[in-house]
Order: sequence, then C-alpha cells, then structure tokens
Amino acid sequence: MIASLLYSFSDFKFHQPLQWVGLKNYLALFQDKYFWISLRNTGYIVGIGVPLILAFSFFLCRPVEHQGARPIYLPRHLLHSRHRADDCQHSALDLGAHRNRVC
Repeated sequence: MIASLLYSFSDFKFHQPLQWVGLKNYLALFQDKYFWISLRNTGYIVGIGVPLILAFSFFLCRPVEHQGARPIYLPRHLLHSRHRADDCQHSALDLGAHRNRVC
C-alpha cells in the first residue's frame, strides 16, 4: 500500500527511476470526465443496486422460511478445499441445521 501511494505521486516508466510529480497525477484524474462518469456509476451500484438486491433477496427468502423448507446440503468439496473420507459426506449451508445430524 505504501508503494502504491508512492507510485501515485510519481511518473513511473519501466526500467527508469521514478520521477516525482507531486499532485500532477491527481489533478489530471480530477479533470478527466471518465473518472467522474465511473465514480457516478459506482455510486449508483453501491447506493441503489446493492440495497435493491438485498431487499429482493430478503423478500424471496421470507416465504421459503415459513413453509418449513429444509436446508440445502452440498458435497463437502464444494465448500472446503480439503475432503476427509471419515468426515460427513455433506455440509449444511445453514450452520444451525446440522446440530442434531449424525454423520
């Protein structure tokens, strides 16, 4: 992170020493119209898109909870990088669902 900060205040050219330019890079950034467009688009995604996706997900989840749906079991290798033969063959997505389960 410190190196990134150093590079942001300098002019980097491969196989040449760094040239210190100070705030020149940041002034160019703030004058670039594509920076402002991308910042606005990011704001839309974070401010509108993420809350809408979360609200829609919770909206879909509520009817499933009240119908007594069972948890979905996936093979252990989809959830973990290691698989031991003496472990359970499945893992519950809902961590509380496997408490009374005998492997």
